[in-house]
Amino acid sequence: MESILVIRVGRVGDTVMMTPALKALIRIYPDAEFTLIVSPEGKRLLADYSHQIKQIISWDRHGPLAFLETRKLLAQLSRLEFTQIYCFDTNPRIAAITNNVSGKLHWYRGSSTIKHCARHYLDLVAEVNDTDIEDIPVNIPVSRSASEKTDQELARLGISGDDTVVMFHPTFSGYSRFFIRKRTAKKRKLWPASNYGELGYRLASTRLVNGDSPKILLHSCLMKYHLANALFHTARDPSHY
Repeated sequence: MESILVIRVGRVGDTVMMTPALKALIRIYPDAEFTLIVSPEGKRLLADYSHQIKQIISWDRHGPLAFLETRKLLAQLSRLEFTQIYCFDTNPRIAAITNNVSGKLHWYRGSSTIKHCARHYLDLVAEVNDTDIEDIPVNIPVSRSASEKTDQELARLGISGDDTVVMFHPTFSGYSRFFIRKRTAKKRKLWPASNYGELGYRLASTRLVNGDSPKILLHSCLMKYHLANALFHTARDPSHY
């Protein structure tokens, strides 16, 4: 039986972007057992993802006890055996935790080709397994109660199940002005708020096949509130949001 280790340690968005590749692996290896190494947020997201996932290991790399967390992880890995390892983190320090772990490593090291990161991950899976993989939507398990609450919130915003919704998340995650290796990400990570505003305006002005226009949702968090606020005030028509 195949025993496959999958690694993607990051925030919520990073974990979600890995789900198409994870689903592809589950389809390719329907009898395999999977172990995941993800962040604490990732563990909560993927807790009920598939019955083939036998273990989810949480790795907090940035907490006050990060050093002890890493030592605990390495000790845990030393007791496990795998046939394959897929690492979707480009960070060499993350990939290095597999140095003394059994199993053939398939590591996404990054690419100069600009495409969606989820597609990059799918392409790695396709190359390793010598198969073609069409695009797979990002996906996470959602409980019935959470789905009902979401429907209620959307209804409050005037959005029904028949509407087409486009949601985007303005972010500067992943870019740091202090690390040389991330300088090239500036164009993609620090898009001006006015550009996001124009994107929302054009999307909302688009006519779909059925004659309707999509409803636009802007998702943000407290640490990026200033970016979302600037976007809202630079938009040609804030009523679209």
